[in-house]
Amino acid sequence: MTTSATGRQTEPEVSRGQRLRIVLVLGSLIAIGPLTIDMYLPALPAITEDLRSGPTAVQLTLTGTLVGLAFGQLLLGPLSDTFGRRRPLLAGLGVHVVASLLCAVAPTIAMLGVFRVLQGFGIAAAAVVATAVLRDLFSGNTFARLLSRLHLVMGAAPILAPTLGGWVLKWTRWPGVFVTLA
Repeated sequence: MTTSATGRQTEPEVSRGQRLRIVLVLGSLIAIGPLTIDMYLPALPAITEDLRSGPTAVQLTLTGTLVGLAFGQLLLGPLSDTFGRRRPLLAGLGVHVVASLLCAVAPTIAMLGVFRVLQGFGIAAAAVVATAVLRDLFSGNTFARLLSRLHLVMGAAPILAPTLGGWVLKWTRWPGVFVTLA
């Protein structure tokens, strides 16, 4: 946002093409969260078998991701306000990539659970920063319209994620889902 001669904040001039690119990038960032949470769901039976665990313990890895996401948002929101959007976003995405790769090689269900918490923490940066960037760049009706488009992505991603996970499982075993997420 910029400040006009009257002291009012105005939106920067953004072309239609730039706006589309912004929405695509922010939509991709928003989609990482639901994909990380739900893409591995078709693999739960295989994870249960391979890690010699019970279904309850495997389902707790989903809860772990949500816990990491919640705590990550609490920490990364203020950090992105303090240090800017870029560094917390890149750090969070880096944590997500490393945690996803660690999930792929997890030898036990307990380790998978810990790595899923880290995954959730990492994806929190994407969710927090995408919304903050949108608020930084736009206001009023434009902000509301673009935010609704991001919410459409957030609504569609969890629906598509298990299908994508199932598709990945046609060519690989469950660790392949985590490699794909990385």
